[in-house]
Amino acid sequence: MKPNQLLMVLTTTMFIFPPAHADVRIFHPGKHKTDVSSMKEDIEHNRDQIFTDGIKLNSLELKVNDQELKINYNKQQIDEHKQGIDKNKSDINTNKEKIEEQQKIINNNELHTIINDIKIKYDEKKILLNTEKITNNNKRISDAYGLISENTTKINQLDLNQQRFETKTEHRFAAMDKRIGNYHHKAMAGVSSAMSMSAIPFVEGKRFSFGFGAGSYGGQGAVSFGSQFRLSEQIRSSAYMSYDSNKSIGVAAGISFGW
Repeated sequence: MKPNQLLMVLTTTMFIFPPAHADVRIFHPGKHKTDVSSMKEDIEHNRDQIFTDGIKLNSLELKVNDQELKINYNKQQIDEHKQGIDKNKSDINTNKEKIEEQQKIINNNELHTIINDIKIKYDEKKILLNTEKITNNNKRISDAYGLISENTTKINQLDLNQQRFETKTEHRFAAMDKRIGNYHHKAMAGVSSAMSMSAIPFVEGKRFSFGFGAGSYGGQGAVSFGSQFRLSEQIRSSAYMSYDSNKSIGVAAGISFGW
């Protein structure tokens, strides 16, 4: 119902049924009032009272509307707070899940930390064992260095002896080469002497024949002379002499018999 309609209903009601506290004077047929001015005053009084009550009613309606507005505002605030509470509840659940995840991560990290501590202790034991092995190896290496130094000295001595032996051997081979060269020259000179002797021609049919010859072989040379004697028809003899490039003298003689 609208405020104007409500005001009209209240005015009519109050005019017919006045409130107990209102001082309203209404015309009653049972009473003999004929004073028109008195009725007019009563009507004006009732009208003023109705206006006053209407104003109070409007004020009451305004208060009611204000209370409804406040109630609606409070309801809106309650809804907003409820939404905030729901959001906070959701955030709390989310944070709870995150806390649980973080707790799992922390537990895993603690487990990894324990495992790492075990590994570190195991590695420390291995390091100590390796340190002992390294110390032993260093001692062995030091001993090996001593043996190596001793062996190096021996090897150096062997190298020196070998060098001396090689030097002597080289000298011996050089001397041998020289002797072989000399022997080679002598041999070639001897061949040259033999060739020069065999190259001497003799005159057939003569009792005595004398001639010269020359020969060369292997870079060496020789000259020779010789003679041949016919002692009889059955006996002949010969004699030769040569001189080669090696400054050697060769002599040869022979006799033959025939029958």
